[in-house]
Amino acid sequence: MQKQDFLKSPDLWSEDFVKITAQTMQLNLKDAHWQIIQLVRDYYNKHQHHPSIRTLIILLRKEKGFEEINSLKLQEYFPLGAAKQIALLSGLPYPKHCI
Repeated sequence: MQKQDFLKSPDLWSEDFVKITAQTMQLNLKDAHWQIIQLVRDYYNKHQHHPSIRTLIILLRKEKGFEEINSLKLQEYFPLGAAKQIALLSGLPYPKHCI
């Protein structure tokens, strides 16, 4: 995933974009993926920046009931790199903290 793969504006995002992009990544989307994507989109819209992985884990436990979520589990859900892959699928800009 390169910076040019990311949408230029979150307003261009759609569920079809997620499905097509996930397909190219050979990622089989499940309900948990959609919940994570929506939570990250909501967080970004409210705070105007990406949540850290630590913050995301806390929110997933607290707001979505993901009791067993941790950074390793996020890596299982998003094997190409949780921060980048979640941001890309969420239609958000390239995360500033990623190289």
